[in-house]
This record gives sequence, C-alpha cells and structure tokens, in this order.
Amino acid sequence: MNMNYNKLQSLEANTAAIETAFQVHSEKRPATAAEREALSLYSGFGGIKEVLDLGTDKPMPDTMRQALDRLSSVLQTISQGDEKLYKELADSIKASVLTAFYTPKFLVETIARQIQDTFQANGMQMKSFLEPSAGIGGFLPVAMPDTYKVAFEKDLATGLVLSALQPDTKTVIGGFETIDGQELEHGTFDVIASNIPFGTIKVFDADFERKGVLYKQSLKAIHNYFFIKAMELLNEGGLLAFVTSRGVADSPSNRFVRDYLVHHAHIITALRLPDTLFMQTGGIEVGSDLFILQKDSHKQNLTTRERLFLEVCRERTSQGLETEYANKAFSLPQSTLSTGTAIGTNQFGKSVRKYEWNGTEEAMQQRLAEILKTNFTHYFKPSLFGRQKQAQPQQGVMFSLFDLFGETTAAAHPKPNTGKRPYTDEMPGWLIDGALVLFEGQLGTIRCRRADRFSEMTAWFNPIKVNGADMERAKDYLPVRKAYFELSTTESGQRAEQPLLREQLNRAYDAFVSKWGNFHANGNKELIMLDSLGLEVYSIEIQVHGEVMKADIMREPVAFKKIDVSVRLTPMEALASSLNFYGKVNMDYITQTTGSSEGEAIEALEGEMFYNPETNSWEEKGRILAGNVVEKCKLFAAHIHSLAGQARAWTERTVK
Repeated sequence: MNMNYNKLQSLEANTAAIETAFQVHSEKRPATAAEREALSLYSGFGGIKEVLDLGTDKPMPDTMRQALDRLSSVLQTISQGDEKLYKELADSIKASVLTAFYTPKFLVETIARQIQDTFQANGMQMKSFLEPSAGIGGFLPVAMPDTYKVAFEKDLATGLVLSALQPDTKTVIGGFETIDGQELEHGTFDVIASNIPFGTIKVFDADFERKGVLYKQSLKAIHNYFFIKAMELLNEGGLLAFVTSRGVADSPSNRFVRDYLVHHAHIITALRLPDTLFMQTGGIEVGSDLFILQKDSHKQNLTTRERLFLEVCRERTSQGLETEYANKAFSLPQSTLSTGTAIGTNQFGKSVRKYEWNGTEEAMQQRLAEILKTNFTHYFKPSLFGRQKQAQPQQGVMFSLFDLFGETTAAAHPKPNTGKRPYTDEMPGWLIDGALVLFEGQLGTIRCRRADRFSEMTAWFNPIKVNGADMERAKDYLPVRKAYFELSTTESGQRAEQPLLREQLNRAYDAFVSKWGNFHANGNKELIMLDSLGLEVYSIEIQVHGEVMKADIMREPVAFKKIDVSVRLTPMEALASSLNFYGKVNMDYITQTTGSSEGEAIEALEGEMFYNPETNSWEEKGRILAGNVVEKCKLFAAHIHSLAGQARAWTERTVK
C-alpha cells in the first residue's frame, strides 16, 4: 500500500478548500468543476497536530508557519470581524485533530457497491440515507441516485466544505446529537453509514437522559452513543455500516453496547481492519473495525458469532505478559482484513494483537469485496426490510388537546402534502417561533430556525389536528391577533396613538366574542394557549371580581404610557408590569424597578420565566409552556453544546 502522507500539502489543500467553500457560500451559487476539485482535496486535520498552535508563537519550520498563517487569514475572512465565530472555527479545527481521520476511498467504494447491489438484487428502494459524522461526505456514495441524503458534520470549517461539495445533500453543520431538533423530510433512515468519532467525549442528548440507564450510559463515550442513536433511527431491516475504533468491540466496559446491538440487529459483517489503514489519509497507525448490521427489533435468537461478539479475552505473550482485551469474534475465519498478525505495542505502549496487510491496495479491495459478498449472502435477510412497521400518524402532524376528547376531523378526501413542510407565506415581524397559523387550509404552528451558523433562517409548518369547530374558532381568533400586533407594534414604534387600528382590534375582538364567548372560556383558552403569542393576545381582556373586561389597550395606548420607576416593585410585580407594558420580559425594566442586579432578578423569578436560546432572551413561563413543549425542549437542548457561561447554564435550567 502507498502510505505516504504529507502534512504540509494536506494543510495547504485544506486551507484552499475552506477558502473556496466560503466563496461559494457567500456568492450563493454552486461550485464550478475546478472548485469541486479543490473542495474534494480536503482531508481534515487529523494528524496535523500543528494546528493546535494556531494563533500562538510556538517555534516551527517556516513552511508550516506560513501555512498556518494562511489558514488563520482565511478564518479571519470567514468570521468578518466576529471574534466569537473566529474562535469557534479555530477551536473546532483543533478539536478534530485527534478524531478526523478520513476513510480511504476504496473501502467506501467497496461497501457502497455491496449495499447497492443488495438493494437492487432484492428489489428494495433506498429512500433515505444518513451519514452522522460526514467529514466532506466520504460515505455518501453508499446512497443511491434517488435517495434522500442527510449529512451531519460538527466541525464548522469541514461542514462549510461539505455543504459546498454536496449541494444535493441536506447538510447540517452540527453534532449528530442535534438531529432530533432538525427539520428533516425523513425522521428514520434505510441506511446509516459513517466513519464515526471515538473517545471518552461526553454527549448531551435530552431524550437519552430520560430514556433509561443504558441510553444514559452511552452518553459517556461518543462512539457508544453513535451506535445506539443510529440504531434507534434506523428503519426495520435497514443497514448500519460504521467504521469505528476497536474499543467498541474490545473494551469490557462496552459490553452493554454490544449486548444492545446483537439484540436489536443481526451482525452481517464484523471485520477487523489493518492497523495501517489510515496511514495514507491521516499519517497515523490506529486500530479500527468495520461493522455492518441489519436492524431487527424483534430478534429472538443469537448466532454463535453474535454470542462470541459479547465476550472479550486476553492473550499471554511469549514474555509472560498479558495483552489488552480483544473481542472473541475476531478469532473466527474471515473476521480480519489482513495478511498477517502478531502481538505488538500500540501508540499507548500497551501490548495488543496487530494486523497488517502486506499487499497492494487493489488486492485488499478485492479481498474486502469477497468477504462482504459472502457475509451478505449468508446473513442479510431481505424479508426484514420494511417489515414490522406500525401504522403511524402522518409525520409532522401534532395532536392538540382537543383530540383527547375524541374530537377529530374525518377527512372526506385525502389531501396532498399535508405533513410537516416549509412555510412559504409572508411573515410579519411579530410572528415568532411556535405561532399558530393557517397555511394551505390547515391549522398548525411555525418553527423558525437556522440549521447552523452558515444557514439562512427557515420556517417550517407543523400541522395540528383539530375538529371542524376549532378550525372555525381559529379563523376568528387569528384576525384578533393580527389586529392586536399591528396596533401594539405601530404605537410602540411611532409613539403615537392609532385610533383606526384600535377600532379594528375592537371590531375583530367583538366579532369573536359574539360567536365564541370571551377568551377566558375553556374552549377558547385551550386554543389560544396553543399559540406561542397567545398569552400576550390573551391579555387584551382581564378578569376583575369574576367579571371579564377589556384591558387598557382596547381603549388607550399602553406602549408609551409613563411608568414611575421610582416606585420599588417586587420581582413578581415587575415581571407582571413588564408583560403588561412591553408585552415581553424586559430585563432592564425589571432590574430598574426592583433595584436588583440581573442575577438577583433571575434567581428571584426562577420558575416564572425561562431562557430561550433561540431568541437569546428571557420569556414568561406561559409562552415557553405554550405549544409543543417536548419539541421546544429538544430544540433548546440542541443549542447547549455551542453555548458557554451563563447562557449555557440558563439553557440547561430551562431544559431540565
């Protein structure tokens, strides 16, 4: 095998690719053929330890120093004066040094050919594909031409290259653990394949924190998490193909992962790879394995190979020393891709069994193809694919409180495209995440978000299933909300009374009340609270001694009414006053009227308001708890890994 690896050339090629990707992104156009060639030469920073000294004066050869300075200059151009973004870019590159080792192309090509041949031979359609740790999309060739493809890449710079190089793939520049908070056309996948990260890197996944001991334990090491999370996202009969470190198979402490895998899937391939496999792409000797699994949630029995896969053992060397643990499954025939094996020393000075390939890359590829073909012939079960799927509500349809009482709409005719989808109607400035909307004849909420630092803000429509009466109720409520915000935002911005807009608000409100009763009526209140703006709109009427009355805004301006800040208020009084006069949590007002510091006010109002990382602001508990709380929790949790300091602590408190 050709194992030449040149750090300087790789660093220069990586820098050129990042610069090209940013140019393509900023000009919002596809890459040219020449640019795609430059992008494809990106090989990550695994093995280029010199980038750890990015931004320092540490002595090094002039050629490497010049290359690092060039990389720093490109990152400065991308960040455009944003020091926080520059630091994020530099830190993400540094963090990838120990884990970003790209898989040789011949290995991916061979796996891709076998999986595609299997799908075609059995008349199966690969509708969805996921690469959870994509780099620049090394495993995307596994997907077939009409497959919906999703790729996650946590490193910001690499993700930028990935999105420019793979325009036909849904790219998310973020960690795999954020997948539950992403807007994807498919929530589960037919094939998931990747060269996954490894190490005792902890992961935060709110769902796994709540699911049970096994799921929580997997969060302590990123490779364990990837296996279990991917298996949970895999369709029945679907395939998982991961290249991973040997620790998954060899470590006694990872038996819980192996036990989970063999009871949720059939092992098709468990193959120990040569220690020198990554020398050409990363200049490092590292032990790795290839696993290909087929999901079977209702699996009954284990094969001999699968029972051996649960067990590990040590060997005794000729000097009487014991090796590190190794998995017993790799003692079986056709379980290693090697021409020879011997006990040696790994990079940590430990005695281990090492595997070598003394032959050409072409010979290795041919041998791998033979092993995979044999494995798929013996172990792949076509009958499992797509089997055992339960009938599910249409993806993206959220059920409202009214469904608890059996009040659902019987659809006389099936409607096309009625699930979760992009929201394309006009969005006034006051329309926020979680707001109730009517869209293409359906009632639902909108979700506004940016997939990553380099993506545009997008809005998605999430349908809500309601009965016919509540659809009509919503049609009468939404004009009241529109009139309220047009009045309040105009008076707040112009600091002048708007009698015509106030008249429109009263007219819309009176029409609603004459038909449905006041907002405080149970049916009305439940509908309004599905709207993230509902609490504020709800405040246009007040209840005094059991009698419902119109609030001040229905008669006179409140946006610019003079407030006497010399009167000291309690934190709860200040919060209520802030909501009344500003329609939101105004921390400056609260601290001024209570005489407290921001920290004291936040502590005093714990449980009454929560931090929203999406808007970088505090919100009253009613707004946070309105709408789909579970989805909001997932969305907020997805931000935690990218936050620091108080914002991170506040968000963690909100999620808990």
